[in-house]
Amino acid sequence: MSGIAGVVAFKSLDLKRLKSQIIGLLRHRGKDGIVDFSESGHLFFQFFLNQRRKAEVESKSVSSNKIIVLADCRLDNRVELSQLLAIDENLYDDIEIIRRAYLKWGPELASQLLGDFAISIYDKDKQQVILIRDYMGVRPLYYTHDNDEFFAFASEVKALICLNEVPNSVYKKKLGAFLSWPSDLRPYSKDTFYEDVFSVSPATTLVFDIGLKQLTERCYWKPDVAQFKHL
Repeated sequence: MSGIAGVVAFKSLDLKRLKSQIIGLLRHRGKDGIVDFSESGHLFFQFFLNQRRKAEVESKSVSSNKIIVLADCRLDNRVELSQLLAIDENLYDDIEIIRRAYLKWGPELASQLLGDFAISIYDKDKQQVILIRDYMGVRPLYYTHDNDEFFAFASEVKALICLNEVPNSVYKKKLGAFLSWPSDLRPYSKDTFYEDVFSVSPATTLVFDIGLKQLTERCYWKPDVAQFKHL
């Protein structure tokens, strides 16, 4: 798996320290290299496992600073998406296809994708950060925010609790529920074992408005249980 991370700062943070820490903590997710972007005091990181991907991400994301797409993904419907987007799928990697899909469909692009994915999109013009997680939550994606300080996301919790403003403490309610649940079938919750750190739910799109400091959440897919009634 590759990985992604980002910090949107509202006040002055030690971005140099954060950059070093986040890269160090997630380096194992990008053994072939790391691309980082700095935009208006914000930091974004793409950790990748494919050298060709690095070149495409670096050139296209930086050259089109208005839209920065980061993704830990595997698209299973590249051919169909490329046809809808009128492009040659052999010329672009998954991240560039996602970027073009966003330009066409906006945040609604999630329902057009098939596969496993954790996606971040920074839209400079709209001043929004969009997080999207795949249908079954195969690829991990976590976030935390403080309306006075920052909004941050990452593929792993440890890249978030390295922020001084995030308490590195156990969320006792989550731990208690986990230990007391009578079986291995537990209801899914966006709460994690750490205070103030949350998981993006499966089949969910989060839109964070930087100007309003407002987070909205939308489920883009639910299973049709009726089709399994015969089982």
